[in-house]
Amino acid sequence: FDPNMTTRTQARVQTDARVARMNKARQMVHTKLISVMDLRRVDVSRMEEQELRTTTSELIREIISEARDLPPDLDHESLAKQVLDEVVGLGPLEELLADDPVTEIMVNRYDEIFIERGGKLAESEITFTSDNAVLQAIERIVAPLGRRIDESSPMVDARLKDGSRVNAVIPPLALKGCNITIRKFAKNKLQDSDLVKYGSVTAGMMSFLTFSAITISSSAALPARSPMPLMVHSTCRQPAFNPASELATAMPRSLWQCTEKIAFSEPG
Repeated sequence: FDPNMTTRTQARVQTDARVARMNKARQMVHTKLISVMDLRRVDVSRMEEQELRTTTSELIREIISEARDLPPDLDHESLAKQVLDEVVGLGPLEELLADDPVTEIMVNRYDEIFIERGGKLAESEITFTSDNAVLQAIERIVAPLGRRIDESSPMVDARLKDGSRVNAVIPPLALKGCNITIRKFAKNKLQDSDLVKYGSVTAGMMSFLTFSAITISSSAALPARSPMPLMVHSTCRQPAFNPASELATAMPRSLWQCTEKIAFSEPG
């Protein structure tokens, strides 16, 4: 124990040590898995994706249960999942992609991953085991799309199955090692309540916009013979809706007193 270390620094050192132990265990299990599959002559090329995951998962659990050199405090379930994700999936990206609050993933190098959660950037505890593991994840992303990435074409743009945008760069263009940026596709679109919640607009502003949209959409239909677009003139006059209504009271009086007067332009 170093009394000069702050509590935050101590927590970071402990986290780094735990991550390092997990990565070492992942590498060990991964290496043994390759040896076992070679020894048993497992033909993965003939397997469907689900069969491959099931077979690989069983082998990983068998290796972990028989291992005697794993730290006793290591979470075996987490270890098995991480090795499986790295072998047949996108490695540590699988967990981050499944985390809905995470909106962006930035892999600067295999052991440095940043995430955006709630509009704030933070470094993730999750890492890859090596630069080659990052390259394998990139190849698994671009291969189904018929694209490639190598030294002659070291940068690629792609999309995941859910629509998330991906940009990947490898050496010699990437100086610190293979890197990936994933902008996740939002499962739920922003609603007016979200904009108010995040402070983008006030409740009064949103009520005014809502009323304006309703007023314009419910106005008289355009004459069929009118080829000219609408011209909207802002004029302050008594509104057509009830000022005592919940919608009106939610916005400033100066806003609901101004309504839109719609005029049509006839061709000269």
